[in-house]
Amino acid sequence: DLDRTMHDHRDTWTPPNSGAYLTWLKDETLPTFGSSETGVMPLGVNNVDCVVNANVLLAAGINGLHDLPGLVQADALLAHMIISDKWTNQCAFYYPQRMMFPYTLTRAIRDGQAHAPESKKFLYLLAKQILQLQNRNGSFHGGYDKSPVLATALATVSLLNIGVKDSGIPQATYTAAINKSL
Repeated sequence: DLDRTMHDHRDTWTPPNSGAYLTWLKDETLPTFGSSETGVMPLGVNNVDCVVNANVLLAAGINGLHDLPGLVQADALLAHMIISDKWTNQCAFYYPQRMMFPYTLTRAIRDGQAHAPESKKFLYLLAKQILQLQNRNGSFHGGYDKSPVLATALATVSLLNIGVKDSGIPQATYTAAINKSL
């Protein structure tokens, strides 16, 4: 996301020239449905999606590519989504399940050993934000995706990926929340 002239009006959460990764690999100057070889870009304009960026961190981490251009910027953008608490409804256009962002980011950090120092600093804040969304019965709401089962599974795995130590949550509270969601 650098020096672009076209912008998706739904990307209000993304600062201009964020340096983060775009969702589609297709050249924006090509016709949307020009040819099968160039692919299709839905809506005819590229955008930045936080789940896509978390998945890039995962892929780079798994493959030991810690110096890729854009990784630092993607990490900073994802950390900003946590700090501003905007991840719950603004940054994942193609993923209507609210808990997909914390799941993909925590998976990238834990399972992918992603180089994400800014995001890692705020895992405790993400854990607290997730817990604030837990319903009395232990479930989580999925946002646009009305599936509490998927949301609860993703939130629980996200908390487990963060772990009690990095969550900053007292162990008894953390354990009770996990047990309740299970």
